[in-house]
Order: sequence, then C-alpha cells, then structure tokens
Amino acid sequence: MFKEFSWNVLFVLLLFNARLYAQVKVSDVNHPDYKFLKYSSQVPEDLLSTRSAVLISTSFEDERSNVKKDWKVLSEEGHNVFYRLGVDAVAYYNFDDFFANESASASFSSLLKKRNIKNLILILERKRDSGENYYEIIVTTFNGKPDLIGYGQDAFKILNSNYSDALRYFFNEVYRAELKRSNHLVIDVPEYFSGVSFIPRNRFEEYPSDLRVDKLAIRLFDTLDLSKINGDEEEIKRAEKLNQVLRESNEELKEAFKNYPREYGFIPATFTSRDAWETGYTYVLNRIYTSGESIKLLLGYDLNPAETGYISSIDDGSGELGLKTIPSNALVHKYYIQHANNKDIFIGERWDSDYTWENALRNFLATLRKEVDLEK
Repeated sequence: MFKEFSWNVLFVLLLFNARLYAQVKVSDVNHPDYKFLKYSSQVPEDLLSTRSAVLISTSFEDERSNVKKDWKVLSEEGHNVFYRLGVDAVAYYNFDDFFANESASASFSSLLKKRNIKNLILILERKRDSGENYYEIIVTTFNGKPDLIGYGQDAFKILNSNYSDALRYFFNEVYRAELKRSNHLVIDVPEYFSGVSFIPRNRFEEYPSDLRVDKLAIRLFDTLDLSKINGDEEEIKRAEKLNQVLRESNEELKEAFKNYPREYGFIPATFTSRDAWETGYTYVLNRIYTSGESIKLLLGYDLNPAETGYISSIDDGSGELGLKTIPSNALVHKYYIQHANNKDIFIGERWDSDYTWENALRNFLATLRKEVDLEK
C-alpha cells in the first residue's frame, strides 16, 4: 500500500546525507570541473573582440542552512578588471541557476545564443578539504548547446587563494597576450540577469491524476566517465569519490520507490523527455537544484520580494505533513513532474523543497500521496 511507503528507508537516507554533506554532493556533478576541461595558458584569441557572459559561484556562508555568499560582490571587482581590458562582459548570472537542471541549462543556452555570446567566464569561489577558500577564473567557449560546455574542451584558467590576486594575474595574462581588440563600447558596470521561467507550455499547480494509469519515469543520477580525465590524480580521486556517492544514491533511489503502487521505471540521466516517451513512459520525475527564489522563478511562481523564507510541506515520518521554513536564498532541491510528450509540467499544490535531494524526494512522495489517491 502507498500509505505504508517505507519511510524507514528514507530515514536511513537522512543519516547517509550527513556523510554525503561533509564530502561531495550529488549536485556537484553539474559543475564544469567535472567536464574535465583541457586547461592551458592560451587566452582565447577572440576574448576582446566578442561578447562574453559571466557565471559566478560563491562558497557557502552558512553550510548548515545552505546559504551562499552574495555572488554580486565578486562580479563588481571582476567587472572593473574586464572593463579595463576591453572584455565585453554583457551579462552576469548566478552560476547555480544555469546548472539547476537540464531544462534550466537549455533555456539559458537559448538566451546566450540570442545575445551572440561567444565566450563564458566562470568565476568560482570554492573550498578545499582543509576549509581554505580558493578562486578560479575560467574562460572557455560557449558551445551553443544546452550543456553550455563540452567535455574536454579547451579552457584558460587562473587559480589563486586570493581573489584580487587572481584578477591581477588574469589581467596580466590577457594583457601580455596582445589580443586584437574591437570591443570599444564596454559597459562600465555589471549588468545582472536573474532566472527566467523555462515553462515550455502549460503549468499546473497539482499532480496529474493520470498517474493512476500512466507510467512514471524516474531519472537516475549520471556517473562520470573517468576515461575523460587527463591523468590528474586529484581530479581522478574527486571523480571516483563522486561516482561512489552517485552509485549509492541510485541504489537508494530505487529502494525508495519499491512500494510505489503504480507503474514506474528508471531511466538514464541522459534520456530526454522524448526518449522517455518513446520508451513507453507518459510522465517524467524531474529534480531542480538552486536557490528557492530562483526555482520559483524558473517554475513560474509569483514572487513576493518581501518573503525572506519559504514554508515547505515536509513529511516528518508521522504520516502527516509538517512545515519547515527555509531561507528563500538557500540552495534547495525540488521535484516536479513533466509530461514526456507535450512538456506540460505539474508542480503540485504545495511548496515542498528541502536542503537535500533525499528530503525533497520524501516531501514530494508525501505531498503526492495527499493530492493523488494512487490506490484507486
């Protein structure tokens, strides 16, 4: 019976998450570093003659609440350097929004193509295992596709433990490259762009009752191809660690659905909605991960700027839905359903995001149980 869903299994997932949270996260797989770019000291020749978009990711200011530092602070100092060099950085974006999920990446990719963006500049503030911050400035070509960056493509990178020093080295390298400059109308302040709705057709604040008869596809987490690593021992160890997390997560995902009472199956992460449709599925379960505020923008919610926190419906194991307030700028996971053929999306009546994918899945299944009687 669906009402007897094995919440004990999901409670185990919460314990597992404490280990996961201290190491690598499932969401790390979206990070460009895991595309194993081919780094060199060669600055892209067209950097000063074409348009660039800047994607910024900061480290967490509060790991416990999953809130990141203000990414716009890094953009202001960075843009001053780009302006002096003649880098036409026409748009600044929050990195996490770009890689929130496949649909978000496709939507942002379309925007970049319309603006004739040729290069991507990634400014990444990250933490080593020791807790020390370091900064990466990566310049690579926008590939014009939904994944934005291809595996193993050429990239220029500056890395330093001090952001100002990293920018200074970047300035010196670009200056010494003596690139042809034709960008003469560069704006002197950064221009910010927030998430945009990627709703392809219709959006419903409910879950489809057709789930009683139609088959649901659940995406598995995609492991990394270790053969694409360029022999860097640290990268190999990092990728192996993440792959282990992803394999364990897939097993737990399968276990969590064992008592789901209707037809379902698991599909590779690389499957498109069309692939799922052609394989016999009507609906696909999708996951999105970025700040709660950005998720609401991407999924077409009406935003109230005065809200600093969102109330999530959660399942606390008692069989009833509880409530939890999460900061609106905290990174969270949310699940929603998409029709595999016509691309309509179903987000449910309740906001049910959470800090971890395990909690978010638990909340989704609990709210689905409340909204759709799958036993009929």
